[in-house]
Amino acid sequence: MDYKELLARNARCGDGYFWRHPECVNSKIIFTGINLAWLEYKGALLNRRPTLRRAANAAGAYANSKPLWEVTSTVDVAYTHYHRLPKSELLSELTLDDFVLWFLDDGTTCLKRGKAVKKEDYKYLLCIGGFLDDLPGRDEEFFTCVARVFETEKTGSICKNNSKASSSNLVWNMPVSIGRRLVSLCQYIAIPGFENKLRTIKDQTSEIIPKGSRLPGLRLPKREDLQL
Repeated sequence: MDYKELLARNARCGDGYFWRHPECVNSKIIFTGINLAWLEYKGALLNRRPTLRRAANAAGAYANSKPLWEVTSTVDVAYTHYHRLPKSELLSELTLDDFVLWFLDDGTTCLKRGKAVKKEDYKYLLCIGGFLDDLPGRDEEFFTCVARVFETEKTGSICKNNSKASSSNLVWNMPVSIGRRLVSLCQYIAIPGFENKLRTIKDQTSEIIPKGSRLPGLRLPKREDLQL
């Protein structure tokens, strides 16, 4: 199965970026991160292996920094297409797989706090940074995409990451039902090192995944099926 278009969209939304050499016609995509298992997974979808970009505690890095890994694709016309694609058109193409990759890149699960919280429960956030900055419809266009992908009228809210954050440092506070669904899908893929961001209440999980089965609408394989 060809994952070029899916990974190209992920480079626009998640922890990736595009690069085109001045002498080349087409672009390539590059992903970086400290979770080697996650970079190995993306690399397997691209038929590429991660390389070490920065060693632990390298000169100029933060104290106690971890190794930084990178996986780079070959150049391809599909990457060039998504490199140039207007963001409104990009949103119209996003699928469940795109949101799963995006959550594994930039999602987080936080324990709810406050006097109104009477029992343990979590809220689910997706750091979208400045994704809405050059989007004409901003929140409305994003929520239209969410409603289509998750087939729901409840789309959550967009807010600043913290009280001092700029308008280019935003998070999507998603409905709990969407958060639990994304967590269960991410647990199905099973990337080591992401356990903290994939917390949920066992008796409130909205998706039940039979052993050895695939969920409807999900194209992404389990990590163990890639024989890394």
